[in-house]
Amino acid sequence: HLATNIRYRLGHKYELDIKEVVLNTMSIKEQVQLTADAAIFISMCGGGAVTSMFLPKGASLLLYYTAAGHGRHPNTPARLDWDLLNNIGYIRVHWLPKPRQMFLKPIVGQNENRNDDLDFVLNLLDHELDIISHFDDYK
Repeated sequence: HLATNIRYRLGHKYELDIKEVVLNTMSIKEQVQLTADAAIFISMCGGGAVTSMFLPKGASLLLYYTAAGHGRHPNTPARLDWDLLNNIGYIRVHWLPKPRQMFLKPIVGQNENRNDDLDFVLNLLDHELDIISHFDDYK
């Protein structure tokens, strides 16, 4: 579970307020308020990710996309909203291929890269939190 791993690996270093939500169960107003107060927003690309346009200046966006294509473009990664989100200059956007089993318990002989994927995400979050924690140094 990602939130548990974040708290375990980074909770001693940063003051964390992690909120796990299902955006489609929230009103648009609630989604915008939640996003406007976020320093880091993690989502799958698609409908819920559009809410990230309300992130505050300096926030980070981590978007998971499906590496295998679909529909008319079966050999192209599914990165919906690519143009929009990559051109929002006031946030840092990171596109990550969705690992199939990243947050599940390891199965012998399967998920060999699961720990590498998780370590990468946790290191990226550490880096982003470090940047965010120094914003006041530049005011």
